Amino acid sequence: MIEVVDAEAARRALAAGRLDCPSCGGMLRPWGRTRDRAVASPQAAIVVRLDRARCRSCWAMHVVLPAGLVAGRSYPLALIGAALAAAGAGGRAPVSGHPPRRARRDRAVLVAPRPRQRRAVDRR
Repeated sequence: MIEVVDAEAARRALAAGRLDCPSCGGMLRPWGRTRDRAVASPQAAIVVRLDRARCRSCWAMHVVLPAGLVAGRSYPLALIGAALAAAGAGGRAPVSGHPPRRARRDRAVLVAPRPRQRRAVDRR
């Protein structure tokens, strides 16, 4: 995973062979794009396709990730920060529409679960 600030500049650098492999330092080359991924936001769901890169030396595969996204999550970093700030103030962060299907797994990021009451277990 390679995190970049500007995805377009990273795409041009990747095409020109100016990105180095984080694993071995070899030259990366473009290797297609990922499948469409839905990312929730306060306004609407956004569809994102990330660039893939493959090292010419060690053949490792890397994904170029824009800085505003979090690896493995269906919510952008700004929305996660807003949710944490709202949770600290006792509220919830608004997300318009339905979250992406994968976001159900990530719901713990937006809504903290209530503490569970543990039942006493009789061990004899």
